[in-house]
Amino acid sequence: MNILKLPIKDIQVLGNRQRQEFQQEAMDDLMDSIRDFGLLQPISVRVKAAANENDTDRYILVAGERRLRNITRLYEEGYEIKFGGEMLKDVVPCICVGEVDLLTAEEMELAENFKRRDLTWQEHAAATKRLHALRQAQAKERGEEHTITDTAEEITGARTGGKRDNIRTEILVADYLDDPDVAKAKTPKQALNILKKKEIIKQAQQVAENYQPKRESLHRLYKGNCLTIMRELIDSGERFSTILTDPPYGINAHQFDDSAGNALGMEHHYNDSPKHFHQLMEHFIPLTYEITEERAHMYLFCDIEHYLWLREKCQSVGWYVHRTPFVFYKMGAGRVPLPDIGAKRQYELILYAIKGNKHTNGIAPDVIVGRQDTTTPIYHGAQKSIGVYENLLARSTRPLDKVLDCFCGSGTIFPAAQSYQCRATGIELSEEYHKIAMKRLKEADERQLEVPNYSISKMN
Repeated sequence: MNILKLPIKDIQVLGNRQRQEFQQEAMDDLMDSIRDFGLLQPISVRVKAAANENDTDRYILVAGERRLRNITRLYEEGYEIKFGGEMLKDVVPCICVGEVDLLTAEEMELAENFKRRDLTWQEHAAATKRLHALRQAQAKERGEEHTITDTAEEITGARTGGKRDNIRTEILVADYLDDPDVAKAKTPKQALNILKKKEIIKQAQQVAENYQPKRESLHRLYKGNCLTIMRELIDSGERFSTILTDPPYGINAHQFDDSAGNALGMEHHYNDSPKHFHQLMEHFIPLTYEITEERAHMYLFCDIEHYLWLREKCQSVGWYVHRTPFVFYKMGAGRVPLPDIGAKRQYELILYAIKGNKHTNGIAPDVIVGRQDTTTPIYHGAQKSIGVYENLLARSTRPLDKVLDCFCGSGTIFPAAQSYQCRATGIELSEEYHKIAMKRLKEADERQLEVPNYSISKMN
């Protein structure tokens, strides 16, 4: 092992260290040990790598801040320290890990502190939050997504369990550590409960607009990543009786042409690659089971290419999925992905899943005819008619049932839900479509409708 003996002045300690507080008694004990018996373990440093790091020193501390502080204190008091049989003055034994980036350095510091187990949960939460932010930034550069649960799973090595959930909670509350009540909490879970009581958690759920209708609204709309918001809703105890949603299809829809072979020009505002689709669904499907009531239905629009994979994924987390999908027949409308050799696409599939043996409102055909909606503008390249949404809600909902649309798009769920007086919650990532969805939510709120008479005819 190559040990460097670096002058103290050449080692920079950045201000975002994971450990922010040091117990004086423990520090005194360590200093006495170094003075009497010498330094047993060198500190770790890295060579400055990132050009945007605002420092002038070549070496940056990675791990061993307590040792560095005590060595500095001993030198200031006139002592020498012993290391490997040699007496030292004004230098520090170091292992240089080379030229590593901030993410790697953060991981190394966190790994060492994990071994010591003496970080407070508040220090641990702040450190984990920084690590999560760095991983998010790294994933974004690759055009990928890195969620809170991803970070929790990587730190703990577990896809489920209390340790993973504790890390997730730490990340959620880390932004509020300056709150005195949160800082006094004994555990991250207790801190989260404090935030919920203070309604601060509503900010983390990314409510996009403080809309106050003339009467109490049946509906809500969130702006943000559906995975993040679903987890926050789960943590808050929210559950839904029905999921009705139209996610990305994973078919590179932005490359599709119209019947004349021209690019459609309809911006979807999401990554529709097959790779991204599978990554998204790997996280999304388990959340659908967690966020629904003990008896629930789910309707998931999808492409035939991915239907069997989605069915298996849903079944693996507990959903019962019908062997064959529902078919949405679009009556004349449709795209031509390959205009020279292909056919006009006039149908889409709907995966239908059941949790806890929930019954439908009646027997209806598995082919849904979508009649052209001539009164509603086309806001979105993948927009469905209100009629098909109403058809599905008629099968599974009763007045005041809670319905979730995780990929809300232009907000078709709101006028459809209003027709059946069920309470719709929408989530949309795109700023543009969120504004449109909010407009349609407000319009739905203005409709004064009586509770409908449920009948099978509404499903046909």
